[in-house]
Amino acid sequence: MGRLDQGRRRNRTIGRGMVLEQVEREAGSPARFGRRLNLLALGIALGVMGVIGASLWQSRQDAWDSAEIGARNVIAALGRDIGGNIRLVEAAMQGVADGLALPHLWDYPDDVRYLILFDRSARSPYLHSIMVFDAAGEAVADSNGIAVRRLNVAERDFFQVHRAAADAGLFLSQPFPNRLHDGATSIAISRRLQGADGSFRGVVAATLSLSAVQQRLAGIALAENSSLNLFALDGSILVRQPPLPGGAPLSLGGTPTFERIKAEREGVFTGSSAIDGSLKLYAFTRPEGLPLILDAALSTREIMQPWLRKAAILAALSLLLCGAVVVLTFLFQRELTRRSRLEAALAALAVTDALTGLANRRAMDQALEREWRAARRNGRPISFMMIDLDWFKQFNDFYGHTDGDQALRAVAGLLLDIARRPRDQAARYGGEEFCLLMPETDAAGARSVARALQAAVGRLAMPHAGSPSGLLSLSIGLATADPRLQEPGPEDALQLVEAADRALYRAKAAGRDRIEARSVA
Repeated sequence: MGRLDQGRRRNRTIGRGMVLEQVEREAGSPARFGRRLNLLALGIALGVMGVIGASLWQSRQDAWDSAEIGARNVIAALGRDIGGNIRLVEAAMQGVADGLALPHLWDYPDDVRYLILFDRSARSPYLHSIMVFDAAGEAVADSNGIAVRRLNVAERDFFQVHRAAADAGLFLSQPFPNRLHDGATSIAISRRLQGADGSFRGVVAATLSLSAVQQRLAGIALAENSSLNLFALDGSILVRQPPLPGGAPLSLGGTPTFERIKAEREGVFTGSSAIDGSLKLYAFTRPEGLPLILDAALSTREIMQPWLRKAAILAALSLLLCGAVVVLTFLFQRELTRRSRLEAALAALAVTDALTGLANRRAMDQALEREWRAARRNGRPISFMMIDLDWFKQFNDFYGHTDGDQALRAVAGLLLDIARRPRDQAARYGGEEFCLLMPETDAAGARSVARALQAAVGRLAMPHAGSPSGLLSLSIGLATADPRLQEPGPEDALQLVEAADRALYRAKAAGRDRIEARSVA
């Protein structure tokens, strides 16, 4: 009996599982709600990431705009300072040229001549001195004092340019070590002196201290890998902060970055450095329109570093937040699924026979109504089987209710084995009565199922001392209907049950252990 009991327990579990599945289908699976919840969580996560992403993008743009504005302001301030001082020097040079045009200037005493020429000399922090050189390049007047220092500049570029061309205008020389100022690196600004006939009479030149300009640039705080540069128009770096290693001179003339700066005159752009190849933000201008270029080259990495730190923090927080949403959604969905299954299980218990695990009469009534409506729609026949265990009262009286319960469970298991189609519904109708609803099954098919069930009970060979045959047997009543031929009404489906019940009564009246069938007219 052990193997038989195991089979019976398995069939009872299967029966309850089928009822549970049916209840879950009717009540609606939590999976659909879970999918909606997942979509909602995904939407929330994407929304959070979108908001944070937009905020980070705006923050990045703000950081970039702030760097551009700062670079422009620094360049503008330095340009005004450097350009203003050079214009002061230029005005002083013009005063010297005007004084030299006075008649009989050289007949005046030296001190008077000095006052005439250099009374308007600029007090620029960048100026070393203003000197006048004759057509041979010899110094003939010096702002440093009445006594003129001995100096010949005939070989200097700023002298040769004016001697060769009358229209050179204001000329800016190449850097050179100034012999009159302890070899300090200087540049010269020069103007041509000429007679009334246009002949070359010499130059007036002012020497500017590049060290003083360097000190001015050194007062500007710069980020790492950033620099300030003062260029001549040929690309030579006159001053750089921070200085190049070893103070080596360098010319960037011909490089794409410098040529763009030279062509556009002023502006802001991003490009690669010709010195170290890194990406820089360039802001540049020409101070006071002079033949000089001043630029600030800011490291884009340093500009973005604070933003990158902020972005990393916000990205980590957003990932944690989105992760929390996902985890909470998962936990909520798991709890919802557990509760839904528990509720479905409780609902299934309400429509399940506790002894056999089959559906109870209430569940059968619901299934009958559902399948009857379906049969009306699809135009297919429907059959109903009523089953009764023969002489079962005598079985209980002789063997006891425990063995009687085992017999009921055994028949329920056989009934489940027979009712394999998804829409077949087996149920315990009451006491020793069972029933089987068979949608889309005609009379011949229903009789075939009934015979298979009787044969399975016969193979069971369960002793029954109260039966004339000595074995447990079944009486079966069958009813088949075509719902399309029935008059619509609230009791339509009950006609099928009543017909099967009458067929069962006739089978029992005819001696039991037989199958009787009726059609629903």
